[in-house]
Amino acid sequence: ACEKATKKGKGDRGAAMLKSLTLLDEMEAVGQAPNARSYAVVIRSLESAGKPAEALIIFDRMSEQGVPRDLTHYNNALRACDKSDQHERALVLLEELKGVTKPNLFSYSPCLNALKKAGRWASALEIVDEVPLDIRTKYIYYVAMEACQHLPGQSDRAAALLAEMGDIANVQTYNAAISAMKLDGDWRRCVELFETMKATERDKCQPDAVTYQRMLDALPESEVGLARELCLEAMAKGHYQACKKWLG
Repeated sequence: ACEKATKKGKGDRGAAMLKSLTLLDEMEAVGQAPNARSYAVVIRSLESAGKPAEALIIFDRMSEQGVPRDLTHYNNALRACDKSDQHERALVLLEELKGVTKPNLFSYSPCLNALKKAGRWASALEIVDEVPLDIRTKYIYYVAMEACQHLPGQSDRAAALLAEMGDIANVQTYNAAISAMKLDGDWRRCVELFETMKATERDKCQPDAVTYQRMLDALPESEVGLARELCLEAMAKGHYQACKKWLG
């Protein structure tokens, strides 16, 4: 009954969610204990209906009632943590899940998104390191690269991630790597990476306005000649704002 109540269109999700909760309560009231499948449907309907806090309450009720929780329950709960900005709870649930079964992409992604929104970059990188290579998606790499540009000492990691990405890499990930190297004060390495971008045949990796901005910000004041070259390139492509620092 719970499952039928939640199989509605988007416009009926709120009503379906309330009906699911009512049915769950009615089952318990007459002594018919809801099973794992019933709970999974209700948790999912609450999370989908924009009620993540309520979804987590039902998730916790499973434990109180002694109903085993599987990968589906945990993944729905992790999505609820993401939607309710509960990054600490997401970390706890991900750790719990490891004692139940192997996490998958749908376990890691919401946890990483919650950490990203909270600015918990170090924790995000730790989670990325746990994600098996064969399930690392573009989004997983994007979060990792964004974390690298916010934390000092991550130049080598950013370069390694960029190489690991292969064809997934694009101008945004290159820009993030340049930012990581800029943060570490390694402007020469920034230049090397910039030249690699220009040498690649992939259009999606070609320098853009952000690239030129970060490159020019990375250069020390003594590199006037190189800055002039970059400014000429940038302006030829219409990126005048990128040269503001050097043109006064």
